[in-house]
Amino acid sequence: MFIPRLLLRCSMAKTSLLVPVSRYSNGIQVPKVKRISVSKGLVLRTVTQNNFADSTEASLPPLVVLFEWLGAKSKAVDKYCKFYHDRGLDVLTVKGGLLEFLWPSAAFTKARGLLDYLQSTTSNSNPGSRPSQRKYLIHAFSVGAYNHTVCLMVSKKEAAYYGWYRQNICGSVFDSIVIGTLDNMVTGMALSLSNSPAVQVMVKQIGNVYYRLNPARTLQFYDEAVTFFKTQPVLAPSLYLFSHDDPMSDERSIHGLIELWKQEFPSIQLSVQSWEHSVHAAHIRYHEAEYKAALDRFCKDLDI
Repeated sequence: MFIPRLLLRCSMAKTSLLVPVSRYSNGIQVPKVKRISVSKGLVLRTVTQNNFADSTEASLPPLVVLFEWLGAKSKAVDKYCKFYHDRGLDVLTVKGGLLEFLWPSAAFTKARGLLDYLQSTTSNSNPGSRPSQRKYLIHAFSVGAYNHTVCLMVSKKEAAYYGWYRQNICGSVFDSIVIGTLDNMVTGMALSLSNSPAVQVMVKQIGNVYYRLNPARTLQFYDEAVTFFKTQPVLAPSLYLFSHDDPMSDERSIHGLIELWKQEFPSIQLSVQSWEHSVHAAHIRYHEAEYKAALDRFCKDLDI
């Protein structure tokens, strides 16, 4: 396990305790948000002005489940959360770790932990005892789409306990998903872990060696996960956000996936926003107006 440990050291970062905030901007009150650290990698951000005491699960607004990109900084994630908070939506952020990407069994453990949490907070009972009725809006970035896919696989394979998860998804936003070749994957990992070109080259070399030494437990599973994502999608509206020059997200693979869904799953309402030039998982920074407009249209189509 020397190679995974070396890669994990590259990804180590400090985390800070999140606290409630409330501000005013141009005379307009920004929603006060309570942030609760649920567990390692899970943070629930609730809009404190919301009062759902008399609401049933089915009548609650969707909970946004935001799967972060690898190495995401809290300040960057806050921009997306604010978009949803301004609409009165609570957000559960899911931080992805390098371990889940290096060792798929860890991703399954994380997925079951997330699903158990979602079940416990909605039904106040043991997993599987009563299906959750809360709707979920998925927003998955980069390798976060991988963690989301593993959740879908668990939901499908263990339907008696977790089938409600995929059934309750009312919409999905896919931003800069990592798809294509092994090179796309290791490039994404390298660029996410360091800004140093020398370190990036080292990470890519180590990653290539590691994956080729463990194909049965890594590459074969990634192929299975990609096939699952393509052929067993959630039949809910989906928005794709990507750029044509993203080294981690192969443009041809994205277009191929979209065309496949259009042909094989015509009931899925598909929306696409792309840019000729942008930065992986940072489109909102470089194309803020267009990004927010696309997300706003998508939410309005969902009646959110």
